Amino acid sequence: MAVPIKCSNCGTRVTVLEGGLCNKCEKFFCHSCLFLEKDRKERVLVCTNCREADKKYTRLSRSIPSTVDARRRYVKRGIKRDKSNT
Repeated sequence: MAVPIKCSNCGTRVTVLEGGLCNKCEKFFCHSCLFLEKDRKERVLVCTNCREADKKYTRLSRSIPSTVDARRRYVKRGIKRDKSNT
């Protein structure tokens, strides 16, 4: 007989066959809290918390341009940067 395990997110008790481990935080979750995502070429199970954290991180990294990108934009536009310390 399978012993029910508590889901780390919603708290429902499910058997091992009805849930799984998150590949990032390695906690046990039920299938309603897990998502199957493609990570490079393999498919991995990711929980809702790790998925939301990844979305926030990628959203932030897209919105903040790096200094190298900003310099390239200046060069493309033909804007000269003032390098004198006056």
